[in-house]
Amino acid sequence: MRVTVATVSLVTLTPNGAQTGFAGIPLTYAHTLANAGNVAETISFAAGFLTDSRAAQGWTSAAYLDSNGNGIFDPGVDDAAANQITAATTFPLAVNASRALFVRVTPPGSVAPSSAGAFSAASFQRPAALSKSSPTGCFAAGPSASEFLPL
Repeated sequence: MRVTVATVSLVTLTPNGAQTGFAGIPLTYAHTLANAGNVAETISFAAGFLTDSRAAQGWTSAAYLDSNGNGIFDPGVDDAAANQITAATTFPLAVNASRALFVRVTPPGSVAPSSAGAFSAASFQRPAALSKSSPTGCFAAGPSASEFLPL
């Protein structure tokens, strides 16, 4: 008897998120890319995979791979140039494996109070485009050292 199992490609990107922060201070969104299918996948990123709805107002964002695999963004480690995700980035993702990704969003230093910016990470390739949108709100004044707590 011969049994044929159909190939199931199921790559997920979780979670969506929202944060509020201060002008000029980066916010980090942690995401998990997971392969719940029954076949290994090669993950790639299309040009324009990360977009800023407020780029014209000075907002910036960059995506990074979790370089040490601890699932926590480590400044100076995970945000090294070698870990930045670009359209040239590819990596294998085995069945039942996952990989942490971080998106750093930085509002401009002169952002207006209650100015919201949003970015969306789109087109994580294979098998279909995945999209996450994480709105970011911002206060105009920066925090003092005593009042700022990591988000």
